[in-house]
Amino acid sequence: PARQIVVRRLPALLQRSRRTTGVGGKFLFCGMADVHSRAIRSFNMSRIKGKDTKPEMLVRRFLHANGFRYKLHDKKLPGKLDIVLPKYKTVIFVHGCFWHGHKNCKYFVVPKTRTDWWLNKINGNIDNDAIKKAVLKKAGLENNYALGMPIET
Repeated sequence: PARQIVVRRLPALLQRSRRTTGVGGKFLFCGMADVHSRAIRSFNMSRIKGKDTKPEMLVRRFLHANGFRYKLHDKKLPGKLDIVLPKYKTVIFVHGCFWHGHKNCKYFVVPKTRTDWWLNKINGNIDNDAIKKAVLKKAGLENNYALGMPIET
């Protein structure tokens, strides 16, 4: 019953999302492949965070619950560090599978549009990660990586 109502309304919702307001508040068809208008897409993208992400918060809660004390985003060290354990001279990066090109992961899928641009972007992130790792190793810090994918128990 409730599911049938949702299924019946779905085509109407999809049609509505393909429209965008134009001059005078009239609805105009947007020829983009995107299901959102430019304003909605811009709003959604502005909400993507670089700090305090859900995977990062899980790692931080785990560390704190197990007695580890840490610093966040330490400016004294090179790079944008997620978590620093000064007592153990260790750095933990929490990486998203997509942005850092996690191989053999179902969450890393190369987009079908602008493939070359995305591959350059992701490969650049991988290269930057290698450089950061070398610089931190030279500074005497151990590097650890936590990937931002669901942990199965």
